[in-house]
Amino acid sequence: MIRLESKLKNYSLLIPTSINEFTPEIFNTITANINLAKNYAIIAILYKSKLFEFSAAIDKKYATEVGIVPMIAKISDEDAKLVNTKVGYKVNLTRSSIERGEHINIPANAISLSKVSEFIKNDNELSKSIMTGEYFKEEGKTILESKNNSPYCYFLEFKIIPVCDIHASYDINSKTIPVFIDTDNVN
Repeated sequence: MIRLESKLKNYSLLIPTSINEFTPEIFNTITANINLAKNYAIIAILYKSKLFEFSAAIDKKYATEVGIVPMIAKISDEDAKLVNTKVGYKVNLTRSSIERGEHINIPANAISLSKVSEFIKNDNELSKSIMTGEYFKEEGKTILESKNNSPYCYFLEFKIIPVCDIHASYDINSKTIPVFIDTDNVN
């Protein structure tokens, strides 16, 4: 995680840098007060971007390059059995299903795109530090090297979609046996 600190706030934001930091417990806590209708699921949309790229896109007319990872954030036990999935599983669905989904603003989500944007935008010193690379400075490396080696961050939004739009899902922590790899004759 990256700790995003502002001298203007009495709290800091913990921005995940790995998809594995999004556990079923995290999703259950964030969505605890949401009453979901039958045959619907809440999908967490994880936006993946470097923090300085995200910061550069604030108030600009161009968007940053962003990867998107959809995961199950809330689903009833009955619906989960219907599509063979669980909270915390990565889901496969069409882009249009995501776009058609109803956006849901969850107050417990402190790392939404808009909340992180406001956090950075309201502190000129923090924004400048991120943009110049000073925020990422590592000992023994130049600012540019530190900035370029900074990890990707994940920002979180939520959509409500019909369960029938879920085509497949899988546990991101499951160990699979790679095929087409030969480890017998490796130098």
